[in-house]
Amino acid sequence: MVFEKKDPTAALSEPVEPIVWWVENTTPVEYRQTIVEAGNRWNQAFEKAGFKNAVVMKIQPDTIDWDAGDVRYNVIRWVASANPNYGAIGPSFANPRTGQILGSDITVEWSSGSRSPIYDELFSAKSIQNQNNLNTYFHSDGHLCTMASELKSQFLTGATIAEAYDEDPKTILKVHKEFLYYLILHEMGHTLGLNHNMKASQMLSASELNDISITEKIGLIGSVMDYPTINLSLDRTKQGNYFTTKPGPYDLWAIEYGYKEFDEKLEENELNKILSRSTEPGLAFGNDADDMRASGKAIDPHVMVEDLSSDAIGYAESRFKLVNTVMPKLKVKYSKTGQNYAELRSRFSMLNGQRRNMIAVVSRYIGGVYVDRSYVGQNTTEKPFTPVSEAEQKRAIEVLNKYAFAPNAFEADVSLYPYLQLQRRGFGFFTSTEDPKLSGIYLSMQTDGALSHILHPTTLQRISNTSLYGNTYSVAEVMNDLVSGIFKADLVGKVNMHRQYLQTYFVKQAIEISDINASRNSYDDISKAAARQTLKKIKSMLLTATSIDESTRAHRGNLIFLIDNALAIK
Repeated sequence: MVFEKKDPTAALSEPVEPIVWWVENTTPVEYRQTIVEAGNRWNQAFEKAGFKNAVVMKIQPDTIDWDAGDVRYNVIRWVASANPNYGAIGPSFANPRTGQILGSDITVEWSSGSRSPIYDELFSAKSIQNQNNLNTYFHSDGHLCTMASELKSQFLTGATIAEAYDEDPKTILKVHKEFLYYLILHEMGHTLGLNHNMKASQMLSASELNDISITEKIGLIGSVMDYPTINLSLDRTKQGNYFTTKPGPYDLWAIEYGYKEFDEKLEENELNKILSRSTEPGLAFGNDADDMRASGKAIDPHVMVEDLSSDAIGYAESRFKLVNTVMPKLKVKYSKTGQNYAELRSRFSMLNGQRRNMIAVVSRYIGGVYVDRSYVGQNTTEKPFTPVSEAEQKRAIEVLNKYAFAPNAFEADVSLYPYLQLQRRGFGFFTSTEDPKLSGIYLSMQTDGALSHILHPTTLQRISNTSLYGNTYSVAEVMNDLVSGIFKADLVGKVNMHRQYLQTYFVKQAIEISDINASRNSYDDISKAAARQTLKKIKSMLLTATSIDESTRAHRGNLIFLIDNALAIK
């Protein structure tokens, strides 16, 4: 359909034909009104384009004489299967010649609320966290959308925090309602033609995030098309919105550009006026091509998933503190008479997922470069490329050293270790043993989350390249600060299991970087030089270290052996 005003002369008019969405009658009754309310929020965006009541939400009557699969109808379909994909997908189909969107559907898959399904919950359907989730799907623009699988984890984290603090059960209902709002807003955004925007979560400062006088006016983030972390206040008495519940400034701007009507002679000029606002803070944009979720990919730490606020490092630190406070509470909260420990294990994994996310977010500031895509003549003082300041990079490493690399980084978890038992059903342990693989859990967070990115050849070479236009933090200094965090705290005394694995990994990575004989070594010479110096420094530290612990002596001896072999002249 063509989007036209009923009254072309009015600044605000109803469209000749609105976008009608039907909420399928398979949707649980208790969620129908929330979905209707969420969908109607898109009318705020269309008002910027000159249309009122552009989106009309209806609930499919039980007596309807058409099928929800009919392509002539836009339907939000609530489905369930024996093996749920935790799915929600919001594709649209368009005229290939004009790009005009002809129709769309959103499918939401129902599943148990647990991150790892608890089978007794599935069979009894008693879980308070029953909800909708998403696995991985491609939208019609070809981009992969995993938002709702991310969102599921965030929602359950919020529910876990609320339960651990014995907050009013209504809090969990609030978290769930805002979660469902966000899911529907995001998927409807795709059907309206919007791309992911992973830079939108930078809009507000940390102090503004829990001020509902701000967030209920303009939202938590610039766009509902981001993958933000759930907003959780460290001070539980000052909690605001958990998820944004309305289209943000970027969404309103994008809908105005895409749907506003203009006189044909004025259209180009008017569209350029809209585009000229792109330098406004709330209109920041960076999509999947720019985001930094993969190690060594992209360069701007502001374009990242699972972050929040204009101070993502500070916000991450508050999340580390919150997780460390809640971890010891899990044993009492999720040990229930007559039940197994699967739910406890699930919540433990979920909170460690928060740590992993924060570790990844913080690590991207090391060697990062802020990107500005303004055109010449636009209202901005920013350069296209601005390296992250040395102070901010050092701050990021300090946070990682304290909350990811320190000997006591995971001390809050210790009381849970003997209880992290999987639920046994039949022959569930054919391919593995049932004990929790704790070394893998923590090393993966430290390495996959942070070190694999910081020590990536692309990142290290960028650190050197950016010294030509502003960066004052060298590769050698980065490695020196990492060595301080990874080795110094336990040079006298015992090196615990976490640190033995971490230190060994770091030494092996430094050896790989410095290896001049490796045929496929892609590291630049400055990185190799810094790595060789780092290995010598580590050896010197180890030779003067003291311990009466046999495991520690064996560990240090092995590191010295590895370093000696790597530095030997071949």
